[in-house]
Amino acid sequence: MSEIGVSVLCLAYNQEKYIRQTLESFVMQKTNFPFEVIVNDDASTDRTPKIIKEFADKYPNIIKPVYQKENQYSKGVAIHSKCLFPKATGKYLAFCEGDDFWTDENKLQIQYDIMEKNPDYHLCLHKVRFISEDGKELKKTYPSHLKKKVIDTKKFLKLIFCSYTFQTSCYFLRKEDFKNFVENFNESLLLYQLYSKLMIGDEPILLYFGLLGKTYYINKIMSKYRTYSLGSWTSRMNSKPNDQKVKIFKDLIKITEEIDKYTSYKYHKLCVVRFLRFSIEIAKYTLNKKDLLQKSRKEFFGRFNLFHKAILFIYILFPCFGEFIYNIYLNLYKKM
Repeated sequence: MSEIGVSVLCLAYNQEKYIRQTLESFVMQKTNFPFEVIVNDDASTDRTPKIIKEFADKYPNIIKPVYQKENQYSKGVAIHSKCLFPKATGKYLAFCEGDDFWTDENKLQIQYDIMEKNPDYHLCLHKVRFISEDGKELKKTYPSHLKKKVIDTKKFLKLIFCSYTFQTSCYFLRKEDFKNFVENFNESLLLYQLYSKLMIGDEPILLYFGLLGKTYYINKIMSKYRTYSLGSWTSRMNSKPNDQKVKIFKDLIKITEEIDKYTSYKYHKLCVVRFLRFSIEIAKYTLNKKDLLQKSRKEFFGRFNLFHKAILFIYILFPCFGEFIYNIYLNLYKKM
């Protein structure tokens, strides 16, 4: 039997409404290499495990389920790296959550061919279309206006530091690189430890792979991202109390600080933009704004220059106007 070309890592939890469409989008893939789908059911309480089993029985050479007896997310387990990656046998890894799905039957083949022809690329991404929870197609895409195919580290970091640019269902990367991310990166950096604790999954992966070197971007929609679906990270995040949200954004700032140190402050100006982005989020969810201006003033404003301090100060006092100013600044910065 030929070696597995791609291992697809899929997370599912209480997604009986969506998981069938997700799995169908996997098995429809047309490739000249074998691929496997390792799908993790995180102790769902609905029919998600039964639907996964149905596909595993029908496509035993493709669908390889992992059924958790206890919910791993609630325990703080990094499921991709701890539960799924050890079982992956492919040369490459692709990702997709149980509420999203692929729309192009040649997606895996296209990304596989690009990576095979370009050994100096570490990541291959494509455009993703938004859909509503009930499947209605929306105008928004990730990313929105990017056309450049080959992206260097500086441009890539600018893209992901300014906003959430690439969605998980488009990730395609080398397994060996991911192995280094899991096994070695945490020894020299706190990033992986923070990644495991935060359970945000994709942002730290993007950060690490962006630093490795060139990324190839395909300006073609090949998957769809379902917004605010049941069981998604976004819906879980929105259900958290404000103090927990503040803690998460503080940890994201810590991640950025570690990246800044790791790169010997080569991309410090980009990191400052990311600091500002998450500080805006902290201000948004902090009820006692006086605390930010008084007790936490040095910690909160200390890393910024006068211009960035002004943006943050305006946002705290006048949120709507401050957000307007911040968005203008962000859009101008992206074009620089």
